[in-house]
Amino acid sequence: MNILKNVLLFVFIFFMNTCAYSEPVFTWKENSDKIYSIANIAEPSGYKRVITDKNSFQEWLRYLPVKKNDSEPIRIHNGSKYGEYGYTQDAHYRIVDIDVMPVQQCADVAIRLWAEYLWSTNQADKIKFKFTSGHSCSWTDWKNGKQLDVEKNKVVFKSKTADASRKNFLKYLTRVMYYAGTSSLKRDLKKIDSLNELRIGDILIRDGHACMVADMTVNDNEEKKIVIIQGWMPNERSAEDVHILKEPESNSPWHYIGETIKTRRWKDFTKSDIRRFE
Repeated sequence: MNILKNVLLFVFIFFMNTCAYSEPVFTWKENSDKIYSIANIAEPSGYKRVITDKNSFQEWLRYLPVKKNDSEPIRIHNGSKYGEYGYTQDAHYRIVDIDVMPVQQCADVAIRLWAEYLWSTNQADKIKFKFTSGHSCSWTDWKNGKQLDVEKNKVVFKSKTADASRKNFLKYLTRVMYYAGTSSLKRDLKKIDSLNELRIGDILIRDGHACMVADMTVNDNEEKKIVIIQGWMPNERSAEDVHILKEPESNSPWHYIGETIKTRRWKDFTKSDIRRFE
């Protein structure tokens, strides 16, 4: 009888865990089934992907959709190729398959992805960011009609009709992107003091630029390599595709974590540059 009870208990726990888990959802994609994702990128030789919790931000980022064609060029939000503005196409490994909002700068990519994760996992009421001024702007207030704006360099509150639609959510993100950025994220997010503690979803912020860790592998010696994604706005009219960076010495997307993290397009990131959403 005890054996039967234990078997039934195991089946019950397995069933509950299965029911509680859901495949990552990417709301901007009409069909999230059978997409090519960061998880499809081969691990570096001798390394295995770190384990992520089900339904976590880390897992969600790992399954972020990317364009399968490795020759896909970076484009800016109006569809023009990045190189038409005098910039090269040699630093990216793949394009992340997400639309580009016109005001979407480097820090805004992190803001967008964190907000999209919470939205897609029915945690939208947790979405909240601070402007560089320090004023808090939450999705809950915004959808209920209490909206922040800036007039004559002063933050003001405006009353609007309540609206919880996806369209209004994107308006909310646009407002946040205008008035939050690398300085506010570096000020407001949790500081991580060691590169050994780096994990998927962490943001690397240095001297006005931000990147995000989108995947991680580890070898038997506990050495780690990471996938880094970023956006860019070379000038005020050219917000570009979110993309996976190539590491500096090869065409691989896997960046080694040493005493610093070296990237092709920016300065070396150090232990003092890590921030984390909570």
